[in-house]
Amino acid sequence: MYDHIKKLKQHVKDVLGDRTSFVHLKSKKNFDDQLKKYRWPSAQRRWCTSEKIAVINRFYRKYIFNEGYEVLEVVGYAADEAERIERNEATQKVKGLNSWFPMRASEWNAVEDEAL
Repeated sequence: MYDHIKKLKQHVKDVLGDRTSFVHLKSKKNFDDQLKKYRWPSAQRRWCTSEKIAVINRFYRKYIFNEGYEVLEVVGYAADEAERIERNEATQKVKGLNSWFPMRASEWNAVEDEAL
């Protein structure tokens, strides 16, 4: 995963230039404790996704929206997940954010099976 993040950072910098900054967010909640409490995440138990989104939103409210930074979220939806991409773009516009989906057809053309 760390190698993948490093490659993605380099790709983003290649596309957007050195004016780009990256922020790594981490929940204060311990994953192992959450795993014991909620069991392994699944489509029916998406506690880890909920926690991830909560951490991101807290960061935005505390640091981004008050400071006027431009945010570009790099989202890992695959090229064949058009409905998810459309929903995400609509939601982000309401929040005043921009999303980038590098795996979609116009860029990497990676479908879900390839991404997995």
